Amino acid sequence: MLSKNKINLLLVAIVLLVMPCLILFAGCGNEIKQLTNNEYNIVLESKGFGNGTIAKVQKLEKDSESWSNSLSLINNQKYNKTKDPVMYDIHIEKDGMKLQPKKEVKITINALYESSNSFVVFHIKSDNSVESLETTYNNGKIYFNTNSFSVFIIVEDEESGEINIHYDNAMGTIKLADNSVMPKDFEVSLKGENNIKLTAKAKAGYKFVGWYNGNDENAELITSNPTAYFTRFNTLVYAKFDAGELESFFLFELEMAKVNKNDSNIKTVAYYSTNTTDGKVELLRAKIDGSFDNENKAGIDVYDTGMLIKSATCYKDCVVGTRAQKRGNVYGYYTYDGTFNAKLSINDNYLLFYVENDVNLLTTVKTDKYQTLREGRYFVVRKDAYNSAIASGKSKDSAELYLSLLDLSQPHDDGTGNVVFTDITASYEIWLQFDSSIKSWNWWDWNTYWFFSRYFFM
Repeated sequence: MLSKNKINLLLVAIVLLVMPCLILFAGCGNEIKQLTNNEYNIVLESKGFGNGTIAKVQKLEKDSESWSNSLSLINNQKYNKTKDPVMYDIHIEKDGMKLQPKKEVKITINALYESSNSFVVFHIKSDNSVESLETTYNNGKIYFNTNSFSVFIIVEDEESGEINIHYDNAMGTIKLADNSVMPKDFEVSLKGENNIKLTAKAKAGYKFVGWYNGNDENAELITSNPTAYFTRFNTLVYAKFDAGELESFFLFELEMAKVNKNDSNIKTVAYYSTNTTDGKVELLRAKIDGSFDNENKAGIDVYDTGMLIKSATCYKDCVVGTRAQKRGNVYGYYTYDGTFNAKLSINDNYLLFYVENDVNLLTTVKTDKYQTLREGRYFVVRKDAYNSAIASGKSKDSAELYLSLLDLSQPHDDGTGNVVFTDITASYEIWLQFDSSIKSWNWWDWNTYWFFSRYFFM
């Protein structure tokens, strides 16, 4: 009788002898087999090919009935129809019988010609439905995978073209079909009849001129419609914006918030410089509610208080405070609307600050959004001038910074009554102030007060 230890040793030996056989046996079913059809040099690879299996390929001759029938099935598919498709009926056989694959098959076919557009393979299934197979084209060979055999149609992909689209994002924006903003230098590849939808919108102070096929003097107009569709044939596209008459340089715009949608007292005031660059300001123009105000009704006081914008009325979210005052022998109170709801938009190359009057401290103000604004003094500063002042050691949002940037302001009073002109205009002062009509004075005479008090309250 064998001892327990000998039995254990015998079991281990049996396992060691049998395991390689098991591994070998298990691996036999996962071995990739390669079948080659030498007539057309088409290679089939799969783990499901049994022994004795061969690859069979029949090329469909052009204009044969089977070729024409297969072609009719892909009429609605997108491919380069200027070149004839190549069709193969591919299958495997064993002992003269056609077989379908048990596992996925990778097929490699030599391309009959070179293509810069790559290739597409359509698979005509047994029910005559068309399946588009994911195809790879590399080094003159076409690769695709399939789970069944029948007719495979090889066509050239649709011809593609690169479109380069440009515009000046300081003058306007371009939006894609999904309403997202397109980068200013954008490249897209389009195939066949596909197109890209673009919509141009000018920023304040500019107007959209049209879509052009270039940006030089020889550029031709494609369309003046802001919304346009472009295909691969439009290889170079420019959206051209331009400044309107005497509004070549947009500075800033104030838009008062409405109390309700029917409010007719809304006022929008925009300011422009007539210069095309940030040079010395020769003239500032005000545009109120879309029209230029040649008589400066918005209130431009360049030399003393900067550009003065007055509100038409007190709108929603105004803060009202009162303070007692005496005018001669009459006592009363003065109603003061200190804040209002509005939106300030400025040129993209500028920053906006609120200036605390007593200490000249700068406070950064967000733009392009409705918010509560205060009456008082604001400062519009070109970004490069601001960054240069910061780099020179000036503290952000400080009085020191304000005084430094004031020297780059439009013509202004230096505080002694003298007008100071600058060679480079990099900053502008704005005063936001309510019209006097919304600041009400309520009065009463003390004698009248005592008269009514004596006879009505005593």
